[in-house]
Amino acid sequence: MSLSESVRSLGDVFNEALDNLEPNAAGLTALASSLVRYLVYLAIVGDKARFTELMGEL
Repeated sequence: MSLSESVRSLGDVFNEALDNLEPNAAGLTALASSLVRYLVYLAIVGDKARFTELMGEL
């Protein structure tokens, strides 16, 4: 799996987590963990537009 495919996969996981996790401590912890991983991968591949979009939503 290439790095860009990994980024897309992490994006899918993040969006699924955002849609399905409960707004409690465990759910928010899992969501934060997914977001951090996704942001790191976006930074590595240089997807500044998506990175900036996500940071603007926070």
